Amino acid sequence: MYDLDKHEESYAEQEAERTRYEQLARIALPRFPELQKGEHIGNKEISDRLNAIKNLGYSIGNSRKGLNRKGLWKLLETVKEDIRLKANQYCPEVVRKIDHQNNQMRDMGRDPLLS
Repeated sequence: MYDLDKHEESYAEQEAERTRYEQLARIALPRFPELQKGEHIGNKEISDRLNAIKNLGYSIGNSRKGLNRKGLWKLLETVKEDIRLKANQYCPEVVRKIDHQNNQMRDMGRDPLLS
């Protein structure tokens, strides 16, 4: 016999994961703002993003202690890849929207007439 309670529980769990990965994707996947010549994304900006991801319950661990900017960037990229994979399962429309916005930002950053 079909167990409606288990089905509702499973649906509730899926909705919770969808909501979680929607929030994580909106923090992790957007591009950093375009920089002017000579500027760079520093440790603080990368750490702030990692902290925001961690505050949503994503396990980053203590692996970032003592990392330089390049190491923090690599950690962020690894975290983003994982979040992207899972967000594509639970909320692909959010990932598509963020990708579209990222492409627009990148294109505007390349066109000197739009800046």
